[in-house]
Amino acid sequence: MRRLVIPFVAALRLDWTFFGLTSKYKLATEGHIHDLAFHSKGAFSYTEIRNMPVFIRTFHIDRLNKYFKKQNEEHEKAMRKSRVKSPKRR
Repeated sequence: MRRLVIPFVAALRLDWTFFGLTSKYKLATEGHIHDLAFHSKGAFSYTEIRNMPVFIRTFHIDRLNKYFKKQNEEHEKAMRKSRVKSPKRR
């Protein structure tokens, strides 16, 4: 007598992310950690940043973004001033 085999179908279709973080999220997190460690010029180590709560890590990244944006604006302003003052070459 043949036995009828019925394939098991889960009632809930769980994504693998249910058991952990997606690879896209992991790459973004590692990118944030690298950027913060690199641009803080040694103020934080990799393990310190890795163990930081996300909201504190985000706070420091936002602060660095504001600092670099302000620095870039000042640099562009100085470049515009120097272009106006320099004589035209022929």
